[in-house]
Amino acid sequence: MVGLLPGIVTMASGGATGPLTGMAALALAVAIFALNLLLANLAMQGTQEYARRHDLMRPGRYDFGAYRWNYAAGLAVIALSLAVAWINTTVAELCWLLFGVVPQIAVRLRRGWSRVRADV
Repeated sequence: MVGLLPGIVTMASGGATGPLTGMAALALAVAIFALNLLLANLAMQGTQEYARRHDLMRPGRYDFGAYRWNYAAGLAVIALSLAVAWINTTVAELCWLLFGVVPQIAVRLRRGWSRVRADV
């Protein structure tokens, strides 16, 4: 998906003679890509929820309750990259690397939260 970014920049800028040039075109391209990630994340979450509600998921070693925390963390990364895209596009692109770290952090936070709630 990240490989599509140069094509999105060219489309957003309208080529060499388009109305958007330079940093505005790049910021728009990063924002469009982040929105694409948001839609993909929401589609995956919707599929998971549909399968869970219609008892289509087999019990196994996966904790399906943790998926909500993972999706929420992913949405936070996307929101961060959308906000930062208009300030610094390079930092916004680097925010996408957080997708590798944030799910593990979300699972640990969930475990800690459930311990806190069990104590109450």
